[in-house]
Amino acid sequence: MPDWTQEQEDQINDAYWLDQETICPICGANIQVADSQVIGFPKHIYANCVGCGARATIKAAPERNENFGEEQLREFVSLFHRGRTSACPHDGTVLGVEVLRPIGAPNHYIITCPRCGISGQITWDPEV
Repeated sequence: MPDWTQEQEDQINDAYWLDQETICPICGANIQVADSQVIGFPKHIYANCVGCGARATIKAAPERNENFGEEQLREFVSLFHRGRTSACPHDGTVLGVEVLRPIGAPNHYIITCPRCGISGQITWDPEV
């Protein structure tokens, strides 16, 4: 079973997180990819080539011990309400937005990059 080089693993990783087709750089077959879905830990993806059998566990991205600033969060929420997506400023991955809608209070937004883990929270009513 062949092994991918670090550069090839990086290409597979980028293709997965940027929603591009993941093709084996050795044989050209499709790669089955799944991510670890572990909250609070650096994510990994598990890649397996259906053609040549190459496989790897690839760290998704360097873990970032930082948060989005309030201005960035307001921009992300504004885009979200206009039906648009926001990308992580570090790696270009589409950000996840979770909205908590308490009764009688402004919405609370939790915005996270599923790849590098940078995140932020804001309570904000975009109508105001």
